[in-house]
Amino acid sequence: MTELSMTGPSNRRFVSVKRRPKEDGRFISGSGRFVGDIKRPGMLHIALVTSPYPAARILSIETGAALALPGVVAILDGAALAAVSNPLANAVHTPGVRCYSLANEVVRYVGEWVVAVVAETRTLAEDAAELIEIDYEALPFVVDAEEALDPTAPPVHAAHGSNVLYHRTFTWGPVAEDFASQPNQLSFDLRWGRSAPIPVETFGVVAEWDAGAEILEVWASIQMPSYGEQISGALGIPFNQVRAHYDVDVGGSYGVKRGIKHTVLAGFLARKLGRAVRLVEDRLENMVGGDMHGPDREFRVAVAFDDQGLVRSMKLRVREDVGGHTGRAPFQLGKPVSAIVGAYQINSVEYEAIAVSTNKTGQTAVRGFGMSPTNVAIETAIDKWRVNWGCRGWWCASVISSARISSLSDPQRFGI
Repeated sequence: MTELSMTGPSNRRFVSVKRRPKEDGRFISGSGRFVGDIKRPGMLHIALVTSPYPAARILSIETGAALALPGVVAILDGAALAAVSNPLANAVHTPGVRCYSLANEVVRYVGEWVVAVVAETRTLAEDAAELIEIDYEALPFVVDAEEALDPTAPPVHAAHGSNVLYHRTFTWGPVAEDFASQPNQLSFDLRWGRSAPIPVETFGVVAEWDAGAEILEVWASIQMPSYGEQISGALGIPFNQVRAHYDVDVGGSYGVKRGIKHTVLAGFLARKLGRAVRLVEDRLENMVGGDMHGPDREFRVAVAFDDQGLVRSMKLRVREDVGGHTGRAPFQLGKPVSAIVGAYQINSVEYEAIAVSTNKTGQTAVRGFGMSPTNVAIETAIDKWRVNWGCRGWWCASVISSARISSLSDPQRFGI
């Protein structure tokens, strides 16, 4: 294997070479082109009416006063949207979990979108939204993931039959034998709490239907794969009838700029009304009802050590609270499977993954999703081993470092 020198002159153009970003000039001069800068002829604007309940049945929606307001073009509810579109894609096969851009019959978390108001300006749309009256029947709800596992807990998606969306145990190596043979064991619980990255720009999208070419044009502050595929799937149009413009600047992301339900809603209304439509979240919509929440994960960890402090076996029970809408969240539990021990050499592992629905805002793929919480669980196990052995002095830094280094895999395993 050829060894690469890290010192001396280099012919590299990109790696380890300081380069000035090309986009800085237009940003500092105010020449960026964000969704808020996209202007289309006759463009309409969307405002949203959201749920004040964590769980409730929608009994009636009164829109007469809002529709009578000058400048209001259309009002759309979840029942009308569900009748002519497909559910949003789920990461795992859960046919009983059918989520749309707008709540259909039942709301499942505070902040869920219930009604979309389309008007000539955003201000007019917001004024009309305040005139809409919705009658709800409050339903039992569950916000604790462990309680949601109980078969008697209120169902978030009744048609699914339970609140468990995914449950599988993966086993590598002789876990039971390794635990039985090792002299030192410890166990603990760990919580990776929800986080909500706050990009400067909330999610925004402009959609326009070109009737002549039969193309849905989309400009969005997007940062995700399979964007066009999911739009076409939900709207029931061929993939080649969706054109996403990726030359739009993104005002921060941190992995949360997905916006599928936003785009499907705007795209549907653009086709229906024959005019360009823009939806830009306000900050409250972004944090409560959008795609902004990261993993909400609880670990039950057990590890077995030998007398040299090397980890020989590990058990992880991981419970993910995905909230009221599934989306990609259950799939996040699968990502650690490809690197379940991190950089360590552990003889055997048991990994139990459980994804649970609750009446909370749904979550999505925040940057580094999936693996980071698992890394924290593993590193916490090493730290707790130190405390368990009574290692508390200043010299513990070298002891714990030695234990970590001894457990690391041979670099050749990684092709280094």
